[in-house]
Amino acid sequence: MVDELKDLKGLAQGASQKAALAAGRDFAKRALEDLTLSAEEKEKREEERKESRQKSLIKIAVVGVVGVALFLSLMSVIAKLWVYALGLLGLAAVGGVGYLFFKPQIARLKARLLQGSEEKRRRKKEEARVLEAANAERVAVVAAAQKKQKLEDDLAALKKKAQS
Repeated sequence: MVDELKDLKGLAQGASQKAALAAGRDFAKRALEDLTLSAEEKEKREEERKESRQKSLIKIAVVGVVGVALFLSLMSVIAKLWVYALGLLGLAAVGGVGYLFFKPQIARLKARLLQGSEEKRRRKKEEARVLEAANAERVAVVAAAQKKQKLEDDLAALKKKAQS
């Protein structure tokens, strides 16, 4: 905060110095012209300055008139459309009240739906786990049966070999 104030103070001092230098330059230029120019040249310079000031005043007047015309046009449009603005304001108020009224109800409904879907998801996971366990058990039983069959086949082969 203090640094910002110092920066602003520095900017203000810089601007005032520039303005003072510009005024000093202008004063020195006029003094030099007064000393070096003839009476005709002085009159010519004075006429140019008057024309320049007059052009500036005309520009300012035109901008002012156009600004006032725009302002009055805007006020006229606002005066004609104020009923619609009130309608939009009323519509926004109804929308805001509806939002505030229905938001809790929508949140409750959403929570209920999410809870139901969560139960379905949990039930499906449980079913999948049970099916997986049953498949694993079935695979283990089949593997054990194959192992037993192989052992019996090996035993029968050995008995045959032993008999021959």
